Amino acid sequence: MFRFVARKTIVAGAKPSPNVAAMAQSAKRADSSTSESNRGGMGLGIVHQQRIPADDSENLFRRVASPKTVSVIGAPMTYGQPFFGTDSGPTLLREQGLVQDLTNLGWRVEDIPDLDFSTICAQARNANPSIHSNPNAKHSLEVGAGTKVLADLVESKLKLGRFPLI
Repeated sequence: MFRFVARKTIVAGAKPSPNVAAMAQSAKRADSSTSESNRGGMGLGIVHQQRIPADDSENLFRRVASPKTVSVIGAPMTYGQPFFGTDSGPTLLREQGLVQDLTNLGWRVEDIPDLDFSTICAQARNANPSIHSNPNAKHSLEVGAGTKVLADLVESKLKLGRFPLI
């Protein structure tokens, strides 16, 4: 457990400032009045370890068939959000050695080509010309069609016992 407490070096003969003493006293009260299970997220400066231990990998990937296989699925979608360049993420990850890194970690890698969301979304628009997108959601019809294709692909990889990495 990590704790943030303001500390001040005290010079010989000097008294600690009232602010530092008050902060230390406040931290002690928070420690004693808050139960262990109720501390996280209360703004008290207490941080809990959130990492999964690396030595528990058998348990972590217990649903992945042996030999461990990861299916890298490129999903370069730009619909539904305002940022440019999000569609180049899968390509950049591959260029930076994602597949080689996974192989070095002992995984077999199935590298699935990027999904063609422009074609998928155009087909969804052509199949449903009378359905208008929700004005409060950007390209909701396109996002729904792309997400459906992605969900079906992930489901098929899970049924094969592979770990889908999107």
